[in-house]
Amino acid sequence: MTATTLVAGALIVVGVVFLLTSALGVLRLPTFYSRAHAVGKSETVGAIFVIAGLAVENGLATGTPELVLILAFALLANPVAVHAMARAEHQLGEEGAGTEADAPTDATVDDASAATAADDASAATAADDADLDAEGRS
Repeated sequence: MTATTLVAGALIVVGVVFLLTSALGVLRLPTFYSRAHAVGKSETVGAIFVIAGLAVENGLATGTPELVLILAFALLANPVAVHAMARAEHQLGEEGAGTEADAPTDATVDDASAATAADDASAATAADDADLDAEGRS
């Protein structure tokens, strides 16, 4: 195993770790904006490390200039694309609309259901009392 292969392997492994962290961030983070931040940073760095590792492994062969161009494109395009998505989300309506952070929690839903059920029960009791009063007077 040559030093070039070891360096290339290390770069690819570091890139894969960043890409896995990016995927984990998309799955675990609660809001669109935090997910976009995770993808915008770690996915870009991960792709750069993987492509750099491939370029190092390839050496001065024919495909290396293309890998360098792909690396430059990823460096420029990934953050711009994430920014465009975040801006579009922001312009679609209220800030943070449609995020899980704005969704009611289970406790809120249970409290609201209990309050609605209590209101329905007290309204039914009041209606029954009114019916009894009307019958009693007749």
